[in-house]
Amino acid sequence: MMGTTLPVALADTLTLFCLDGSTLSFAQAGLLLAIDGEALVACHLLAEVDGDFYRQIEADERMNYGVAVRSEAAADLFDLNRPVTIRALLRPDLLDQLPDFVDDARQMRAYLADLRAGRFIAPLLFSENWFITEITQTHGAEVRAVHTFWAQFYETMDDFAQLDRETVHAAITAFVQERARGEAARLGRTLPPSLADALFADVNQLIREQVDQMLDSLPVDTDDGDESLWDTVIRFFVEDDWPVQQLGTEPILLSVFEGEHGRWNCLIRVAEEQDRVVFYSIVPEETPPDRRLAMAEFLTRANYGMLIGNFEMDFNDGEVRYKTSIDVEGDRLTSALMMQIVYANVRTMDRYLPGIQQMMETDRAPAEIIASIEQ
Repeated sequence: MMGTTLPVALADTLTLFCLDGSTLSFAQAGLLLAIDGEALVACHLLAEVDGDFYRQIEADERMNYGVAVRSEAAADLFDLNRPVTIRALLRPDLLDQLPDFVDDARQMRAYLADLRAGRFIAPLLFSENWFITEITQTHGAEVRAVHTFWAQFYETMDDFAQLDRETVHAAITAFVQERARGEAARLGRTLPPSLADALFADVNQLIREQVDQMLDSLPVDTDDGDESLWDTVIRFFVEDDWPVQQLGTEPILLSVFEGEHGRWNCLIRVAEEQDRVVFYSIVPEETPPDRRLAMAEFLTRANYGMLIGNFEMDFNDGEVRYKTSIDVEGDRLTSALMMQIVYANVRTMDRYLPGIQQMMETDRAPAEIIASIEQ
C-alpha cells in the first residue's frame, strides 16, 4: 500500500468544536488519508462550503486560517456567491490518536456519530487541530486557489515533535518572500528578498508566534527530576498512552476515558504556583432540573466514607463530576502519584456511573440506588 491515498466519504454532517464554545458544521465533507505501507502519515479534510460559511471561517480565523498565513487575499480571488472547497490537514502528532479503523468508511462514520452523540473529546473534532492548507474554487476549466503556509510547513517536516525551529523559521521567511513577490507581480513590479522581508516583517512575526505556540504545546518527554508539574503531567499521559488535548494556552488538558459502564470526558487542571493537580471525570449528560435535589442526595450518600476524591454537581446546569487532586508542596510529582489520582478517579466514576444515569432517568430513591451499588 505504499503511497496509497484513501478517500473516506462522510454521509452525515461533520461538526467541529471550537475552544470558545462555537461549532463549525460541514454538510458535505470527507477525509482523505495518506498511507505509507501500513502507517497513516496524513489525514486531510475536504469540504465544500458556501460563501457565507467561508466568510465565517475567514473572519474568525478558524482552523488556523489567519490572514498572515494566506498566500494572497481570497476576497479578491473568489466569487463568494458560489461554493468553495476547503482542504485542511490534521496535526500530524495527533494521528496516533485516531482509531485503528480510520480507513474503514462505515466504521469511521459510526465512530464520528458516537463521538457527537456522547459529547466526547477527540482530537479529530477540535477545529484548532485542523490547519487549512488551501481553498479552491472552480470556474469552468480554471481553478482558483489560495494556499497557506501550513501546506509548505507540513510537506517539509519529518518529525513534528522534534522540529528544528531554525529550519521552521527559515521556511516561514521563504513563504513570506514568496507571498511578497506574488503581491508585487500582481502590481506589475519586482521585489528583492531584502525588501520583501522589510515589507512583510509583521506577517513573518505573526506566523512565527503561531508556530512557536503550537510547538510549545507539544508533550515534553523528559526524566529530569526538576521538571515542572505541567511537564510531569504531560509525560504521564504520553507514557500511559492517553489522548490529551490542551485547552488553548491554559494549563488545562482534555481527554476521554472508556470504562466498563460508559465513556466520559476528563479534565486535568495544573496549578503550578500552588503545586496542585486536579483531575475531573465529567458525566456526559446533565441532570434535569427536576432531578437535581435527588441527585444532590445521591452524591452526598456516595461521598460519605469516600477515601479519595468526591462527587460534586453544578446546580446551575446539572453537570456532575468526580474530582481527585494532589498537593505536592515541598515535594515533587511523580508518575506513580499521577497514576493514583487518575485511576482512583476513573474507577470510582465507572462504578457509580450507572447509578448516576438512573438518578437522571428514573424516580428511584437515592438510598435505594446507592445500596444497589455499594452492597
